[in-house]
Amino acid sequence: MNRLEIVKNIKIWYNIKMNNENIPIKDIPKPKEKGDTIPKPDIALALQENEKKYNEARVRLEHMRKKLKDIHIDNNATDECSKKAVTLYEQVQCKLEEITKMLLALEKAYLPGKKVELTAIEVCKKGKYKPASCWDWVQYVYHKAGVKRNLLYVDLGYAGLDCGKHHASPAMMDQISAGDLIFYNNKNTADEHGNHSVIFLGWIDREKGTAQVASGFYDNPGRIHEVNLIKKPVTFIGKPAIPLKKQEAVAQNMAIDTQKIVHELNGMEEVVSQIVDQQQLAVLESKIT
Repeated sequence: MNRLEIVKNIKIWYNIKMNNENIPIKDIPKPKEKGDTIPKPDIALALQENEKKYNEARVRLEHMRKKLKDIHIDNNATDECSKKAVTLYEQVQCKLEEITKMLLALEKAYLPGKKVELTAIEVCKKGKYKPASCWDWVQYVYHKAGVKRNLLYVDLGYAGLDCGKHHASPAMMDQISAGDLIFYNNKNTADEHGNHSVIFLGWIDREKGTAQVASGFYDNPGRIHEVNLIKKPVTFIGKPAIPLKKQEAVAQNMAIDTQKIVHELNGMEEVVSQIVDQQQLAVLESKIT
């Protein structure tokens, strides 16, 4: 998208209404100004590094679970080496459950996409909030999750309810992830552009375009449902983001919590190695005797 198109879309975005509601000016995506919404380079880098380490920790956890599952444990063994292996195995199982809970707590506390995803599901389950519109509902979820929204894509430069060719490309669709705020064009008459606002939860079948989303509408507290984003194209994508004033604290605290998880994983990898060693000793003892 060139600069003229970006400017044009921003102007359109400033003037649209969702379900005949004026969008609050303070919440409208706007061009980034120096020192306004752009985080300091070192903080942005720290946030990226934290998320990278978090993802690596998740991969390590899954790898360790698989490795543990592949270990054959004989609970009826009577020799000391095998009995020690069983004890260690049980200890690792318990510890991996603790690490799983630590990762979940980290996601809820620091990852904006996960915070929005979990909040949307929670709001749907509780069923207490009665929105004025679908837009009102997603705004409520983002506010409750404590995150802001960064504009990734918008194309509302069409008249009527049918977006036609004005929608996200396949490459742009690949950038959608859990927690994103999206509009899809279902040609409803409540919105002048025929769009419905939802929180994206995940792909059911990316190739076929089916996705799971959460949304609410007038006097409806929210529901989790399926939608085909090929038949109902996406015209807007907003990414959840940590508010600027909280980014430094989040970067520092997430680094500490992530390091704790990494430390725990390091310890468990050593114990898993001990289990294998004890089993090998048991085999050797049985051969000797």
